[in-house]
Amino acid sequence: MTRKSFQYNYSKKRSTIVEFDIVEEEGKKVAKNLTLTSNWRAYYHNNPQIAFIQNEYGFSENGVFMTNGDIQQIIKRIFQIVDEAED
Repeated sequence: MTRKSFQYNYSKKRSTIVEFDIVEEEGKKVAKNLTLTSNWRAYYHNNPQIAFIQNEYGFSENGVFMTNGDIQQIIKRIFQIVDEAED
């Protein structure tokens, strides 16, 4: 298991820290235990899971799905980091 993090910037003063673990499940690397901490009013689920619903990626928790362009960019970056992670 490897813990990774990055900062997603909405603007010069607004950002979100994204942290997650990279684990191997059934021979594939996946992101688990996501934590998103924003320094402004952006709301994120407490324990989000990446979901793909109606041809869009977003975060889901307890049946509640949320997405927007920023969330999709965050998920794209998570996938990129997972793909680049060394075995």
